[in-house]
Amino acid sequence: MVPLRQKIEHAVYAMLEEIGLPEGEAVADAKLLEIMLDEDVTYWFVPGVERRLGVQIPLTEWEFVVTVGDSIATLERHLAISSPAHPVGP
Repeated sequence: MVPLRQKIEHAVYAMLEEIGLPEGEAVADAKLLEIMLDEDVTYWFVPGVERRLGVQIPLTEWEFVVTVGDSIATLERHLAISSPAHPVGP
């Protein structure tokens, strides 16, 4: 079984590559709006990564996501909450 964080990272980086970011250019501290346009984040990245992971996060929470790492952490938090196989906490 693939660990949750690894599954999320794979989905995020695959989505970034799919919308045109060359493989290896996105790192966790890269700011999303520096590596792609605002429209790409809103209309391609967010729905695409949510679809890949089977989760829907309110847009109000995505407003606080600045970096690639923030997106991974937000997705991980929501997937851990929504999945009994990945409980929150120690």
